[in-house]
Amino acid sequence: MSIIRDYFLQQANSLDAEYKGSLVPGHHGDTGANREDIVKKWLTAHIPRNVSAEIGGKILDSTGYLSEQIDLAIYDSAMPHFGIYPKSYFFAEGVNTVIQIKSILTSSELKSAVENLQSVKKCKRNFGGSIFIGDPNPQITTGIFAFDTDYSSSQAIVDALKRLETEGLTPVDFIFVNKKAYIAYNPGTWAALDEQGKEAAKLPSGYLIIDNGKDCIWRLVITIASESRKIIASTPDFQKYFLGGVLPPSTPQ
Repeated sequence: MSIIRDYFLQQANSLDAEYKGSLVPGHHGDTGANREDIVKKWLTAHIPRNVSAEIGGKILDSTGYLSEQIDLAIYDSAMPHFGIYPKSYFFAEGVNTVIQIKSILTSSELKSAVENLQSVKKCKRNFGGSIFIGDPNPQITTGIFAFDTDYSSSQAIVDALKRLETEGLTPVDFIFVNKKAYIAYNPGTWAALDEQGKEAAKLPSGYLIIDNGKDCIWRLVITIASESRKIIASTPDFQKYFLGGVLPPSTPQ
């Protein structure tokens, strides 16, 4: 195993131990705030410094749309904040990724997370005057973080996700279960590469099991890092938030 994969395996074990340690009887460890704190602390130590992990709040876009309450947002550090948790709000243009955090990923918890994240996908982002590296996602990247699951396999999770998709729920971009699985949604644009790095074949669209390794948490970090690099200079039109997109009349000279 490489040094980097060995490191992330140790980190996965540490996260597992910290979560299980918080479940000592009488500690009330299995609360949303507790597991969100654990994930925020870990991500803060590993994601790029141009973004920050922020607990709670809602996402507001320039049309006035407001998402449901979220667990954790990866937010552009250069963007304004307003409000204080749990009444905090994030400008849609500054949100890199939204993650719903679950102790144990059950069928009911999976559905509630996907339903919540569907509200995030409805947010509109206005990037007028921005400079990009790569192809920015027109929608906010969404994912689920779980410390464990009662699903029997990664394929069982994929099958459940496919059923939710047939019910009309918007797909999430990734699902991570610590030490068990990293599943991602292919919108139909991904391809396998050959040894020379050239495109060999298109991958099937939909949910794909990317990694079943116990060290698969590194893929979560890479996903967030990749999204954080795409927007390198952004100047959102905040007048649309405060003035409904209408400029004030000019002052006569």
